[in-house]
Amino acid sequence: MSREADEVFRFIRRARTRTLLLHVANHAAWGLAAVTVIALIGRSATRNVRGMQAEVILFGVVSLGVFAMVGGIRAWLHRSRVSVDIERRSPDSHNVILTAEELLTAPATPASDITAFVVARAATATRTLD
Repeated sequence: MSREADEVFRFIRRARTRTLLLHVANHAAWGLAAVTVIALIGRSATRNVRGMQAEVILFGVVSLGVFAMVGGIRAWLHRSRVSVDIERRSPDSHNVILTAEELLTAPATPASDITAFVVARAATATRTLD
């Protein structure tokens, strides 16, 4: 594998990691917000404060874990779309990052000159994005 191909792969791997962490943090925040709303509704409905702190802490920790896990699973399921998202957010790359990833991961690749040209263009595009 050439230096430029390695550079493109590392860029896509970093983008996937960032996407995963963003999904996990986003879903964890939604989980904590949901627990807060449920706790406030429960507090207003029962008007019983006794033992409520322990319940809120327990439900908060559980929901944080569950929602973060859901976010991680969703990010893992959509990991192949990361290159498409990069291309959508950076129209200057002219579809070369996605094409380079497809050429490098495909079992049957075209002539190495074409692959080297596309990978070189993708590496140049990723340098300006990172």
